[in-house]
Amino acid sequence: MESVKAAATFATSHLIRPAYYKEQFAGFSKYYYWKYIRPGSMKPLAHLMVLTGVLGYTVEWFALGQHHVAHKKAIVDKALAEHSNGH
Repeated sequence: MESVKAAATFATSHLIRPAYYKEQFAGFSKYYYWKYIRPGSMKPLAHLMVLTGVLGYTVEWFALGQHHVAHKKAIVDKALAEHSNGH
């Protein structure tokens, strides 16, 4: 029961405060800068390319892809139904 109370306390004191997210982002940004950007690593470029690819694929899926898959599935289901009725 204490763990539930602790989780609720954490949620109310941290997760609903915008400052909490600002602090988390600032900490991550500082870490990322000192680990990758300051030394002149090429990894941030690779991270940006992967992020762009994943976001592009995700946006395309939600905008168009799921409708194409549903349409293709409907065509296959209709063909299978017609085939099973004929045999």
